[in-house]
Amino acid sequence: MGYEGSALKLDWYKSCTILIATMDKKSLRPNAAPLEEAFYNWTSLGGFAVSLLAVGLALSLLALDFFSHLELAYLGVAYVLLALIGGSAFVVALIGAALTARRRRAGKPPRRWGVRALDLHRARDRGIALGVVAAVVLAFGTLGAGTYKTVHYVESDSFCGGACHAVMGPQDTAHQHSPHARVKCVQCHVGSGAGSFAEAKLRGVKQLWGVATGIYERPVRVSPHSRPTPSTACQTCHWRDRWVGYKEKIYKYFGADEGNEPSELRLLVNVGGIKPGGEEGEGIHYHMMLGRTVQFVAGGDDKSKILRIEVTEPDGKTKVFQRRRDSTTPEELAQLPVHTMGCVDCHSRPAHQFTSPAVAVNRALSSGRLNPALPSIKQQAVYVLAAEYADESAARRAIDEALTSYYRENPPAAGSGDLVGAAIQTLQDIYSHNFFPEMDVRWDTYPDNIGHRDTEGCFRCHNDSLVTSEGETVFHTCTKCHVVLVQSSTPSNGVDFAKGQLFFHRGDEAEIDEYTECTMCHDGGEGPY
Repeated sequence: MGYEGSALKLDWYKSCTILIATMDKKSLRPNAAPLEEAFYNWTSLGGFAVSLLAVGLALSLLALDFFSHLELAYLGVAYVLLALIGGSAFVVALIGAALTARRRRAGKPPRRWGVRALDLHRARDRGIALGVVAAVVLAFGTLGAGTYKTVHYVESDSFCGGACHAVMGPQDTAHQHSPHARVKCVQCHVGSGAGSFAEAKLRGVKQLWGVATGIYERPVRVSPHSRPTPSTACQTCHWRDRWVGYKEKIYKYFGADEGNEPSELRLLVNVGGIKPGGEEGEGIHYHMMLGRTVQFVAGGDDKSKILRIEVTEPDGKTKVFQRRRDSTTPEELAQLPVHTMGCVDCHSRPAHQFTSPAVAVNRALSSGRLNPALPSIKQQAVYVLAAEYADESAARRAIDEALTSYYRENPPAAGSGDLVGAAIQTLQDIYSHNFFPEMDVRWDTYPDNIGHRDTEGCFRCHNDSLVTSEGETVFHTCTKCHVVLVQSSTPSNGVDFAKGQLFFHRGDEAEIDEYTECTMCHDGGEGPY
């Protein structure tokens, strides 16, 4: 086109030099706006730099979040923190500008940052510019990836149960063997949003101090603040107004005799719910029906002793059940907090279950992990698991020695293989999953309120001590919650599926059809099983 050597030649290096040189104090226009000069100071420069870094970091996180398949509950918190940092830095930049403008009005020379003109024709200047750009890009990428990984780590189960929270070892182990093993700790114990995150980490400061100094409770008690909130935890997966109806359950038990005599119990559990077109609901989930409210007053931190219950039906009618023959005065009762019944009042150990010796051994025998061919293995297994030990190492040695000694004197049938060695290994595994002497944790440390066999559970409310002014009790009949269909010691034909059959108690060869306090005999340990 013939533009070589022309004065109109487009030189982008020269254009950039002229543009950037306007920032040099020696080339500022005489009539430059005061607002422009006000930002020529280190405070404003630093504020703008941090703001830009926060913006870049947020963009890096956004890109990583978009292309990653991970779901991070705390990532929104990271965005909020970056917004706070960037916004604060921008405010600092404005403060620097205000201070500079104030100096000008006072007739004092401004404290300009005085960068010299940048000339991209010079190789040195091009190298500096390229180095600055590369450093900023590298900082964005590194900090973005680092923040992303940090956020991912602090909401992981390995962090909650291991790194800084070693005292949570029992809870971490129980969680790994629970029905909620694939649900992250933070999904129940922290919740979503910056507020939940901040509250959890502020509590964590106190806990961190306890871990560092060794001053913490043994066992660790369940704080009301760390309990999962049904609306933000349980009900994100479980639908409380769903109709479930009856669910069949089959339990297999083994006797404490030499032959480990097996027996089975088949029953229907009336989970209940709301039938289509209904409102009141029925079954075990009667307590949780929409429109019905159950409130109670309890004594003790674990709310195990129920003192008063108030049930408000959908039509507004109310029933009040008060514990009779109780030493709590009306004034003391009025001072106690009123709790609205929620999921965790019954499902008190949904993700951290410590199994009792009797239940654990029954399960092991049912699954074949323990061989019933070993004489009296049910009795011996429960005995060694329920004993007190100083630590896990001592327990493993004692289990080994006790079973080895017993079966040396009472050898199993010839040709049965190394049943004793396999039984020892199984019981040691059961112990390591459910017993933690260093933290004073075992099966009865944290009562599980589902059921009523080895803990009071349902019978905290459903008993003959809580009555209305008319003498009505909460307890009505066993068949409200479950219907026994078949027990192996009774005929299996002619079962009435509407009413079932009476529960047959093998201990005294009697049928039970009325309120009976199971925990008067059963404790999950060396008591009857």
